[in-house]
Amino acid sequence: MSAPNESPAKGARAKWRGPLSAVAFLAVAIATVAAGFYAARVLNRTELVHFWVPVPAGRVERPRMVCCESGPRAFVKPIRVDVSKQGILKRAFCPWIEGLSTHWILNADSKPHRIGMRLENTTFPVEWHVSAGIPWDPESRTFSKAIQPGERVPELAIDWMFNFPVEVRDKPVWYQGGLSVFDVDSGEVLTFIPITFLNSGATHEDSGV
Repeated sequence: MSAPNESPAKGARAKWRGPLSAVAFLAVAIATVAAGFYAARVLNRTELVHFWVPVPAGRVERPRMVCCESGPRAFVKPIRVDVSKQGILKRAFCPWIEGLSTHWILNADSKPHRIGMRLENTTFPVEWHVSAGIPWDPESRTFSKAIQPGERVPELAIDWMFNFPVEVRDKPVWYQGGLSVFDVDSGEVLTFIPITFLNSGATHEDSGV
């Protein structure tokens, strides 16, 4: 029963405030769990951009084939991802995370190389998920064993998850850098693959132009 000076409308609002808060909290919790599930189970399998990494290939300015004397070859090109072309599920649950992946690092040289890698020009978190048939050091991001000519890093799976911060999300370019693949022992960069994440849907007002 409402208090004597309390209007029926105010009493009704008070009555529903608790249940509505609980529903709102539940909706947020479900959305958070769904986003995490999507990122972990769906994005990792179907929304990653896959590419080959031949070494040495120099600076990759255009699509081309890299061959080695023993026969194997690999196609390599600059990586350009337009984030505005995301699918409906991706846009709904995980719009700010983009992923790249490789299973193929090929030594196309005539001599062995012990491989290391680094991402250039990253000013925000990027997660590295690496597994391989040879030891990998996550601190230095290097393999401990050399790859022989014509061979690949065995049983390789590398995923890079780019977590784009709020301050870049309205800009026409979210990231412009690349992947440097180097010889651990000499320090020489063997291959550089430019990587660009574009947002073609950004307006001039959004980008400050």
